Amino acid sequence: MNDTEFKNNYRLSKELFEELHEELQCLLPKPTRRSDITTRYKVLAALSFYATGSYQLLVGATHGTMMSQQSVSKAIKEVTNALNNESITKKWIKFPQTRAERDCIKQRKDFHSRNAMIICDADMNILNVDASFGGATHDSFIFNQHPLKAHLMNLISVGELIYLLGDSGYPQTEYLMTPIIDAPANMPEGYYAQVHTVARNTVERTIGVLKNRWRCLLGHRVLHYHPDMAAKIINACCVLHNICNQTRLSDNQDTRLPSVVEPDHDQEGNSEELPASTAELTRGIQARSRLVNELWTACRIF
Repeated sequence: MNDTEFKNNYRLSKELFEELHEELQCLLPKPTRRSDITTRYKVLAALSFYATGSYQLLVGATHGTMMSQQSVSKAIKEVTNALNNESITKKWIKFPQTRAERDCIKQRKDFHSRNAMIICDADMNILNVDASFGGATHDSFIFNQHPLKAHLMNLISVGELIYLLGDSGYPQTEYLMTPIIDAPANMPEGYYAQVHTVARNTVERTIGVLKNRWRCLLGHRVLHYHPDMAAKIINACCVLHNICNQTRLSDNQDTRLPSVVEPDHDQEGNSEELPASTAELTRGIQARSRLVNELWTACRIF
């Protein structure tokens, strides 16, 4: 199988696969008998499933793996757990820790069988993913429970200027900028709304590329797994997305653009903003007003 065919089947180059296999090898159960399936075939089977979302029986019968459905199921579980190992997730999915690294951070929620919160940067690297909550959980609740909120509040308290971009389902705060609905065109608020939409589109494209490359995440290929396992598969695909993105692996024709960006499927009661405290909301609106004026001034200068 040449490298193009390999990448079409497994979404990684042969060289990148070898590096991934070497990294995961120590985290996977070692074969104890000659007849046991090697770790190499386990990783290949899991990658094939992530890439296609095919039924396990079909995955086992294709691409030379020749594994039973039970073996494929076991391999997917083992590889998914390995990709969720802290040593892997901390290496490939990490929120910027220094002022220099915190340049452009954008946030938008992704929804599947789980309500997954995804944060990415301007280069479509996933900085944070939380797929631990069920689909009925409100976006704001997920964010409020996440350690990242306390981290951002601490940065603001020491005078650092940092903005996360979210949709109108989140309360406006000093560090989380939300859209201004029905803002008038050719006015500071309208320009802010335009810039906000363009910037936040980065995460839409990121999710589109993520789902196009790892098609087990597509809505019409619903993960038939226990919710906890489904969350781990989402995390695993995010790790693999960052590996491909950060190593600048060239995209295939069918994964270059987010042609399969699925519409939001907000459940009833999951799209309205949860109220922030009055003081927090006031500070947030003031911070957004300052940003609106700064953007408008910069726009008029250039």
